[in-house]
Amino acid sequence: MLANLTSVIEAIVASINIVTVISSIITIIVSLPLIVGFTQSMIYRLLRKKGRYEGIWHAYHFTSMHGKTLLRHEVWVIKRNIVNKLIITTKDPKNPDLEYKGVISKERNYLLILLKGGHDEEVQMRFFDIIPTGQDIAFGLAMGVDFDNKPQCLIRIMSRKEFTDEEARDLLLSKTKIKNPPGIISINDS
Repeated sequence: MLANLTSVIEAIVASINIVTVISSIITIIVSLPLIVGFTQSMIYRLLRKKGRYEGIWHAYHFTSMHGKTLLRHEVWVIKRNIVNKLIITTKDPKNPDLEYKGVISKERNYLLILLKGGHDEEVQMRFFDIIPTGQDIAFGLAMGVDFDNKPQCLIRIMSRKEFTDEEARDLLLSKTKIKNPPGIISINDS
């Protein structure tokens, strides 16, 4: 009887070892493509050239503070995150406390940018995509609030080139057309 019990226990232990080996092999087979894919993506990220959107951009727009119109300049850094999404960080050289972070997506021939500030503000933007134009400058519309906490819709420029205040002001004014009813801003076609 004891011999039968011993042989049953040995059979169970042998089957458990076989099941453990089989489950380990299955785990390796299932995990291997994930490990290889992750490693390939990391190597690709390290070796690939930056995309068309990635890098440093200069953004310009008008806003208002205490009833006065101001020209704002921001420096944008656009890069891809670990899952290959375009992310953006903005800084204002004149006001380092104004920092935004967000994501960029594409819809038809537009870049959609959603920014969130550390001061409980969200800004939505829609730019003409720079890919079809082949230029390193794009014009777009943004919605947010001004420094007086009033909603605003405004023209924005994003450019690889840094402009002087006068150049940026002239470019913005050349693309601005106020339509009726007053206060609606759109981009001039010319």
